[in-house]
Amino acid sequence: MYIQVKLLKGFKEPLLYAVPIHMETALAVGSFVRVPLRNKTVIGYVEKIFNEKPETSFSIKQMLSIEKIPRDSHYFTFISKLAHYHQTEPNHFFKRLQHFLTQKNPLEVPFGLQTNQPTKKDDVTLTQEQETVVAFLSQALDNPCYTPTLLHGVTGSGKTEVYKKLITQTIKSGKTALLLLPEVTLALQFMHILKSQLDETVCVTSFHSAVNAAEKKKIWAELLAGNPLLIIGVHLPLLLPLSNLGLIIIDEEHDTGYQEKKHPKINSKEAALLRAQIAGIPILLGSATPSIASLHNVEHKGWRFFQLKQRFSGLFPTIKIVPMIDKKERKNFWISTELAQAITQQLIKKEQTLIFLNRRGLLESLGKCQSL
Repeated sequence: MYIQVKLLKGFKEPLLYAVPIHMETALAVGSFVRVPLRNKTVIGYVEKIFNEKPETSFSIKQMLSIEKIPRDSHYFTFISKLAHYHQTEPNHFFKRLQHFLTQKNPLEVPFGLQTNQPTKKDDVTLTQEQETVVAFLSQALDNPCYTPTLLHGVTGSGKTEVYKKLITQTIKSGKTALLLLPEVTLALQFMHILKSQLDETVCVTSFHSAVNAAEKKKIWAELLAGNPLLIIGVHLPLLLPLSNLGLIIIDEEHDTGYQEKKHPKINSKEAALLRAQIAGIPILLGSATPSIASLHNVEHKGWRFFQLKQRFSGLFPTIKIVPMIDKKERKNFWISTELAQAITQQLIKKEQTLIFLNRRGLLESLGKCQSL
């Protein structure tokens, strides 16, 4: 048996190698192997397998060994389709994953982000709206099938409680769950919250640019063993080979943070949908402000849609629209009398006020205001 190998580093063109007889049954297209190249050993993946020796004018060396990676029958198909869609090579994603796994210096946690505050672990009783979502997706977890589901939940409606129930069920069934967030800071916060609130039997891990080398090594060992995990991240978890993937959750699905800015500009939300479809598993997309694209998919592509209209805790804010057409004299044209009074009251109570502007040019005029 002979194989055509694409190297992760080195020649751009694939190379031919012979396969030792005792390794033939363990090889498949997409397998990672160690092969000799001049006076060193390099890693590549198998592009093609030949039962007979191809016609060549040079001698063919033998491959050395098969790399241990988590067994994932859908992995190479997913990476190949993702590469084809973005007009790049699968090698791009394999090299990116290898680089991250071997990178030793993690991204520093942004100043001011606190991840060591104690989080209370309570037994939460779900609302009827939450129970409806969990019951529907529980069926898709028990009988795995591609089930794209959009969850529209107003702020404070308890989307995280729905996530927790589904993650727990996934882990108990021996499967791995992915939870994607649009920013590393959010991923760190969710990591802390879920570690504190989920059952101790749930192994909560994170896989993003703020993870150190020791944690990466531990995650890879868990994946090799096929243990069920909750993996939290932004883009990188989708590039992992996962032998037992059972559920993908995308929080803040509308956020542009899922769109990468560097070539080939992968949108991780779209990539997650592709992976869920290939693996035949449910995927849940949650947001307080769903994207128009997702709402379109609900209407025209058969996505399931659920809403959480009631707040899990707290009241909705009071909103007041103030006309600016009055002719009353104001210190600043952009600040109404009502707004000035409201801000003054907040300052008296030693509380803060946030003002959001829809034009950058207003900043300069507001900045010139010495007082209300």
